[in-house]
Amino acid sequence: MEVRDNMGLMGTLREGNRVILWILLITFVGSLAIGGVLGGADILDIITGRSKYIDAVAIVNGESIKSEDYFNFVNLRYDQVRSQGDGEITDAVRVQVGNEVWNELITEKLIMQEIDKRNIRATDEEVIWHMTENPPSYFRQDTIFQTNGKFDMNKYRQALSNPGYNWRIYEDDIRRSLPRQKIINLLASTIRVSKEDVRQYYKRNKLRYYIRYVTVDNSLFLKDSTISISQSEIEEFYNASLENYKKEPERIMSYAWFSKLPSAEDTAMVMKEALGLKARAESGIGFAELAKAYSDGPSASEGGNLGYFGRGVMVKTFEDAVFGAKIGDIVAPVLTEFGVHVIYIKNKRTSDKGVEEIEASHILLELRAGPNTLSNSRSIAKLFAYDANEMEFEAAAEENDAIVQKTDPIKNSDINLGNVGPLTEAVIFAFTSEEGDVSEVLENESGYYVFRLDVINEASIQQLEEVSPLIKKTLEFKKRNEKALAYAQELYGKALLSNMSLEYIVELDSKLSIKTSPPFYLNSNIPGLGKSGELAGRLSIMEPGNLTRPILITSKVVIAQLVSKDKFIKPAFKILYQELQQQLLVAQQNTIFSDWIEDLKGNAEIIDLRNKRLDLEHDHL
Repeated sequence: MEVRDNMGLMGTLREGNRVILWILLITFVGSLAIGGVLGGADILDIITGRSKYIDAVAIVNGESIKSEDYFNFVNLRYDQVRSQGDGEITDAVRVQVGNEVWNELITEKLIMQEIDKRNIRATDEEVIWHMTENPPSYFRQDTIFQTNGKFDMNKYRQALSNPGYNWRIYEDDIRRSLPRQKIINLLASTIRVSKEDVRQYYKRNKLRYYIRYVTVDNSLFLKDSTISISQSEIEEFYNASLENYKKEPERIMSYAWFSKLPSAEDTAMVMKEALGLKARAESGIGFAELAKAYSDGPSASEGGNLGYFGRGVMVKTFEDAVFGAKIGDIVAPVLTEFGVHVIYIKNKRTSDKGVEEIEASHILLELRAGPNTLSNSRSIAKLFAYDANEMEFEAAAEENDAIVQKTDPIKNSDINLGNVGPLTEAVIFAFTSEEGDVSEVLENESGYYVFRLDVINEASIQQLEEVSPLIKKTLEFKKRNEKALAYAQELYGKALLSNMSLEYIVELDSKLSIKTSPPFYLNSNIPGLGKSGELAGRLSIMEPGNLTRPILITSKVVIAQLVSKDKFIKPAFKILYQELQQQLLVAQQNTIFSDWIEDLKGNAEIIDLRNKRLDLEHDHL
């Protein structure tokens, strides 16, 4: 039994090895506890024959970062988003993920360059000690090394001593991550957290405050006839804020798309494969084993098991097939938008609510374009590209039965082209070509594309006439805030001469009302008001019963009364002291680390090549 368990453990490690490494590779700078894993990138291979830098997404102080790494990490981050149930990868998500990954790669490269510059290394003794005595967090969090939900060092060491598994990859990870931790420790060595620092941190994060308040909203002055914005004010604001009105260069292109969708022949082949799997299952081969070996669906690892489900859960074609079958039936082929299914009807039942439910497993065979289909589509695209260079783009489209579409305006920083999806080469073409130029055949997951550059809009500044309405609204908002603040100060002044109460203020203006906030901590959002450093600072030094002076928070002015606050209790503070000290230390370490990274970036020569062709004759290369 013990041998069998050990074999299972090592098998699980082997299967999980790739996943662990990929998780490590995409987890860069989120935590001080996780070391760097990328190391210094190698010099790029000559792919296009023109330059070793052609296949780079960035050059950092003369060193390149591979496009392959960038796109691998982007795709892995997409998988993370999908696994978290965030749904479709939208254009906005693609841009966000692309920028995040690019910045993380830049950061990691700068850190590794600094480590090399300082000649920081991990010794064999350090690697062995960490491997045996201080295992990385991904081992501690792995359930195969846990007992009753907690990391079991004995179980870990038992696996570690097994000669049948190669632990070298993990040793190499520690060897790379230790220098990173050393440089972080070096940066953190200058940090000092005093007892008074911890005391103030405790007050702002552990003591609850209770307030009442009155707000004077700037919307009270929406119809104030005295608020007017002159043309000279608009012009003055515009001239002082020209940086805010810069328009990036933009390009607009026409394109023809040649699909990579599977043909009828491809579908027929998958249907035939589904019938073959059905026959094998009916002959006695276990359905779960077939699903694990052949299914493209996410349930493959669980033998294709879908559990129990009622009507309205699955797509209609799938639903009709399973609800029309008997227990023990294997139904195939069933074609849906997801592919071709082989379905095993395991059981039927009626739920407590009287709803018919079916338990089923399935094998999903995705529909993919075969080699012949791809070759034909590529050939048609090449023929179109040739014709488009010989005649008008639209005429070539008509000749080749292609549909011409237009892109939205494209910026140099864009990764995606709307309906086209991610196609970096198209953005490169757009910003390195002349108006009217026709591209070569470009390819992404959805198909083959040929582009024509139609419009070149160079960098410019939005004209005053374009932004005047927005500036006017901005200035009106600012003046309403000034009115609200002045009015609140007037009310506060009258209360100051009277009894300093909120009740007196609302007596002066029946449109105002007193609100009571739930308890909150000074370092958190104040319910109903949001986060305000100025208000938190004033409350921290006030005694219960006192009023704050009027404080502007976004679009409203607040006059708050401190009702009560938790008392500072020394025994409770002593109990939490070490925990709070560590929290404050980590917060300051993160700050100093972030500042250091920003300083490295500010002094580095970073060339963004995501959407640019590198000028090989440029002096800095």
